[in-house]
Amino acid sequence: MIRVMLDSNIIISGIVFSGNERKLINTIYSKSLVLILNDYIEIEVESVIRKKFPKQKRIFRDLIDLLIIEYVLVPSVDMVEEANCL
Repeated sequence: MIRVMLDSNIIISGIVFSGNERKLINTIYSKSLVLILNDYIEIEVESVIRKKFPKQKRIFRDLIDLLIIEYVLVPSVDMVEEANCL
């Protein structure tokens, strides 16, 4: 199964505007691809939409319900610092 990770800007643009970002999200849905998310991206998308595009705030939750989502953990600061020392 193909897995795709999008940053928050792409997700927001795909929700709010009807350009290439929307086409990408539609492709993820229509081809049953797996969208990779983490808590940080989810929180950021919800926060930006709530502040800048309040009329679309429910669309992100609906999108999450429609797509196949795989959540990944964000590494802790300690883990990143340890990896940088290797």
